[in-house]
Amino acid sequence: METYAITIARGFGTGGREIASKLADELGIHSYENRILTLAAQYSGMDEFEFREVDEKLRGSYVRSQIQRMQKRFLPQGHMEEFVSDDRLFQIEAKIIRELVKAESCIIVGKCSDYLLKDYDNVLSFHKIMDEMLYSRIDKELLMPEDQRLFPEPGHEEEIDRFIDETEVDLCLTGVGINGHIAFNEPPEDGITDSEYKCIGTRCLDISKETVTNNGANKLKGALDIFPKRCITLGMRALLKAKCFKVYLYCPWQWGIMRKAALTSENKSMPVSFLQSHPNSEMVVTKALYNFML
Repeated sequence: METYAITIARGFGTGGREIASKLADELGIHSYENRILTLAAQYSGMDEFEFREVDEKLRGSYVRSQIQRMQKRFLPQGHMEEFVSDDRLFQIEAKIIRELVKAESCIIVGKCSDYLLKDYDNVLSFHKIMDEMLYSRIDKELLMPEDQRLFPEPGHEEEIDRFIDETEVDLCLTGVGINGHIAFNEPPEDGITDSEYKCIGTRCLDISKETVTNNGANKLKGALDIFPKRCITLGMRALLKAKCFKVYLYCPWQWGIMRKAALTSENKSMPVSFLQSHPNSEMVVTKALYNFML
């Protein structure tokens, strides 16, 4: 069996470390976080305490900016010379992570591992999908700067909502899920009315069994056990703020979902139905699906 890696990005108070530990026990694989610092210190020849101290100082500011501007350059080989820069620390940790993933199936907590591994084959990553399906296809002079490509992160939900509230959103592009969800706004969410659901913000939530089954069957060839069970999603409020809303259809079963959404009243059990009252929304059917349905 080929090795696989699971990356968990975590913020303060999100419980990422505990989730990784439980998941590692369930799958029978190792979970790495602080151990990466130990291995990196051994590789660099630095004292481990000193290495950890530098890592903590840089974790907040440097790594975030490094993600946005890091070039695809290979890492230094062999034993490092004296550690002299934050860039060197990032490179050492990156090398350790890549070597771990080659050697065994494992879980990597933090350390920008989702970014470092995004170019691997069969990566389940929205970062990778966006690079492949959108950013790489836009003319360079029209491409949005990297610091304006924002992904919601657990622990920073309010920051995303605040940014969107203060910004004009021109266009929202989305698909539609097997149960009518858009983004990962899954139905139903108990304890709120339809009008409250329509105004709900960015949040973390459980992925429904229908979505796990459908996506796992189509994208993972039936390996439902490794499909994520939790997600973070923009809320309906952010999505519906867009001046123009386009829903892309590429699977035959999506015809039935959109038909149901059009014939029912707006309700949280069919989130895509809220587009009925959007002033400028439309369905876009791929050529392949159109030809298939003829």
